[in-house]
Amino acid sequence: MPSSIGMKQARCTPAPASGAKEIQLRADWFPKGARGKAALRWATYFGYAEGETLYAWQHQEDLVAGERVNRES
Repeated sequence: MPSSIGMKQARCTPAPASGAKEIQLRADWFPKGARGKAALRWATYFGYAEGETLYAWQHQEDLVAGERVNRES
């Protein structure tokens, strides 16, 4: 299902956990071991679903690259 991020369209695609970047977020409420459960890639986000909850995160490098692409469009 396409979704808007900025002015671009992004698709959620399957992605192996081995390709997920480090989770830079440090918060007690974010699940431990989430990187190893990553199964989805959506634009600049990695994530996985557990029940009806979607957990997702960005890596700083991807965020900066995505902002650069949006500025150049």
